[in-house]
Amino acid sequence: MNHAKIARPKVTISPADLTNLYRASCEHCAWTAGPTAKSHLQQVEAPLHRQAHRVGRVPVTR
Repeated sequence: MNHAKIARPKVTISPADLTNLYRASCEHCAWTAGPTAKSHLQQVEAPLHRQAHRVGRVPVTR
């Protein structure tokens, strides 16, 4: 299914709690990831989700 494509999707990574874990969230849909290590979000989860928006694999809901 084709959805709107976003050239520069915005995924925000922020602290989840006081135990050095982080969460990622998308400004274009309800996707979230974590809590996990910040490096995992930066290197794996966020890039995969951004790519999905770039090619229109996920719906834009916001």
